[in-house]
Amino acid sequence: MIKQTVHELVNASKEASINHFSQLIDIFRRAYKSKGINAVNEHLDELIYVLETESELRTQFKEYLNQLFGGLRNEYVLSELGIQPPRTFTQELKGIAKRKILPEVWPQDSLQYWVNRVFNHHSDYLWLQQLDRELFKKLFLLLEISHTIDEHSPVGEKFVNAAIKLSSILCALGLEYDVSERLSEIERQNSPFKEQNRELLIYIEKLHDKKYATSPNNVEYKQIKVLLNQCVSAVIGIEKRRKIHGASLELSYKLNRMLQIAARLKLVLDILHTEGDEHIECCIGFMQEVVKANNLKNSISHLFNTNITSLSREIAMNEGVTGEHYITTSRNEYINFFLSASGGGFIVAFLVWFKSEAHHLHAPIFWEAFLYSANYALGFILIHITGSTLATKQPAMTASTIAHSLDSPHLGTHSLKGLALMIAKISRSQLVAFAGNLLVAFPVAYVLSWFFNTFFDYSVYDEHMCMTLVNDLPPFMSPAVFFAAVAGVYLFVSGIISGYYDNSALYNKIPQRVAQHPVLLKILGEKNCAKFAHYIGHNLGSLAGNFFFGILLGTALAIGKILGIPYDIRHVTFSTAQFGFALQQMPELFSLQNILMCTLGIVLIGFTNFIVSFSLALIVAIKSRGVKFSQGKHLLGFIFTYFRKFPLDFFYPPKIERTAEHVWGTIETN
Repeated sequence: MIKQTVHELVNASKEASINHFSQLIDIFRRAYKSKGINAVNEHLDELIYVLETESELRTQFKEYLNQLFGGLRNEYVLSELGIQPPRTFTQELKGIAKRKILPEVWPQDSLQYWVNRVFNHHSDYLWLQQLDRELFKKLFLLLEISHTIDEHSPVGEKFVNAAIKLSSILCALGLEYDVSERLSEIERQNSPFKEQNRELLIYIEKLHDKKYATSPNNVEYKQIKVLLNQCVSAVIGIEKRRKIHGASLELSYKLNRMLQIAARLKLVLDILHTEGDEHIECCIGFMQEVVKANNLKNSISHLFNTNITSLSREIAMNEGVTGEHYITTSRNEYINFFLSASGGGFIVAFLVWFKSEAHHLHAPIFWEAFLYSANYALGFILIHITGSTLATKQPAMTASTIAHSLDSPHLGTHSLKGLALMIAKISRSQLVAFAGNLLVAFPVAYVLSWFFNTFFDYSVYDEHMCMTLVNDLPPFMSPAVFFAAVAGVYLFVSGIISGYYDNSALYNKIPQRVAQHPVLLKILGEKNCAKFAHYIGHNLGSLAGNFFFGILLGTALAIGKILGIPYDIRHVTFSTAQFGFALQQMPELFSLQNILMCTLGIVLIGFTNFIVSFSLALIVAIKSRGVKFSQGKHLLGFIFTYFRKFPLDFFYPPKIERTAEHVWGTIETN
């Protein structure tokens, strides 16, 4: 069947040959679907045998390929396909949607048209990547692919033009302000982006004058590759300096695009200059890369996966400014964290009181949501300003710290043991925050209710509110756990917002701009303005995150009312304070069973707040480091071993901080 298809292919007209070429590829595709990669390799071996035994057919096939690829326009395939476009995620998503509804039309004399027609199944790249490498190389040798690509051949000329285009784009991107500003001093003075372009253009001019021939030993070729490696190092350096200069998602996309352009440019140059097996390897790699990129260019799931990784890395990096403050390592930190959480519980009791007063106003939905939001937002900001802590905030703010715990000292690996150690720290930090919040919020709320009842004959919680609480807190008779999950999502979102504004303060130089603001200088004076700018620089993220967290919580009930659905939030500390108010006001409503059920509800609300926000932070951390979720069982194994050997570490800090060697190695520590 393969022999017949190849015969038909070489004897067909150029217009009809594409159908026969598609049939040839379809033989491999159907074999892969029905019997797997071994069947594909058998067909490839058969094709090689046919070409080896029939020299005339081999010659015709080679001439056909030379004429075909020499006459096709391939600028797009060489310099754009598989490289992140200079568009935002939303623009690219719209583009994919349009192409799915109304597919693109490519000129029939373009390589992209042939790739679309021949490799037209979305999974073709899978079997192509799994082909036996030695058989693949043998096919390329038979067809003398290496003889068709040199700087003076029609195909080679197109590779040269692609190299010029890629080099120029890389140079332009490297000289843009948001990139060049973040380079090191040496890189700014001697930009590798500009130098590689200058060197390449000079070298291409010499090739056109036939003063040089492409060779792996060309000094100019080696120098250009060195400069391209410097470009890559410069981009990686910008990534590493994010915490100093800040970053944006737009910049992350641009840096990723620059890395892809540099990689493609190196591959194009390697194809032009390498010889023998190395050259064939480059050609095979390029073919596989092109087919994969073409198969996935209209894949929405692929777009989401690639962008989620970038977005996760950005979120994890952004949250790093505040995340480390929510994790206790030493016993002194643990005690101080308990005191800080106690302050948070004290403030929350008053916030619950203020919210009940807003409820008594029976304001319209909008104004009720406004009052609730203002109460929450100002209260959370007060908690931050006073150095207090709200339970469940820790997990949502620690994606960056979790991500760093995945970094191994050995580049390219991930330390699941480091993550297990970090989870133990987060566990005890969360538990002590719960303890501080709840042990203070409940008695303060109870005393406040008693105080107003005794001295002012005033009920903070009326009978209706108490009855509602009795019905809402028990987890099996209400959607309290679901509402707690909503609060967990909002906690995570507030962490993202905090990170965004912390990053924005760096990226947009907000403290410097505040310090030099002419109006503020007149009002505050230079010294006070500098202090205010310093405070904004270190606290803008926390203030913004707490403010928007308050807005999210305050508007939840209004959203439910407007949409006519059961939608609200439950937070463990607020629920505890509400329980304190209701229990003091109407103790006759609370039998022992009711008290136990309400207590169980509070515990489940706290657990749900924690597990939802922590899970989202963990997913972000894992995606940002490219760790596969299949490694979860190994992580669970490490956590189990740690808990079995040192269970107290999950509740109270050890005297000496644990290391991986202490827990899983040979070192034992009491």
